[in-house]
Amino acid sequence: MYQLSLIFIFISYFLIFSTSSFLLISLAWFFYGMSSAGMTGSLDTYFVKTIKRKHESIKNFNVKNNYSLLFSGLIGGGVGATIYSYIGINIYLLSLSGFIIAFILIQILIPKKIIKLEDRITLEQMLVGLKSLKHNNKLTLNFNITLTAK
Repeated sequence: MYQLSLIFIFISYFLIFSTSSFLLISLAWFFYGMSSAGMTGSLDTYFVKTIKRKHESIKNFNVKNNYSLLFSGLIGGGVGATIYSYIGINIYLLSLSGFIIAFILIQILIPKKIIKLEDRITLEQMLVGLKSLKHNNKLTLNFNITLTAK
C-alpha cells in the first residue's frame, strides 16, 4: 500500500509540475489525497499492530506520533520553503527524484517475505472496506453536513 501511495504522489507531483490545466491539477490533488491517506493509513496500521503485539500503550504511541508529525511538518515546511526560494517550481523535480529513490529502496531493502501474512491487506479486503463505507450512515451524514456548510 505504501508503494502504491508513492506511485500516486509521483503522479500528482508530475501533473502539478507539467500542466496548468484546471482539470488535470484537480486530478493531481485527488491523487495527492489518495496518496496521503494510503501512506498515513498503512504506516499507522503497521505501528499499531506492532505495538499491540508488544502489549504497549497505543496512547503513548499516538502522543509521540503527533509530536513527530508536528515537528517534522515544521522542519519540512521551513526546509521546503528555503529550497523553493532558490529553485522554484523545480522543487517538484527534486521531489520526483526522491520518490523514485524511495520506491527503489523499498523494493531492494524490504523483501516481501518479512512482512507477515496477517499484516497484508488484499485488494479484495480493501474493496470490501470501501463498499462498507458507502453504507455508513454516520459518515454520509458528516459528508452531507460538510458539503452544505460550504
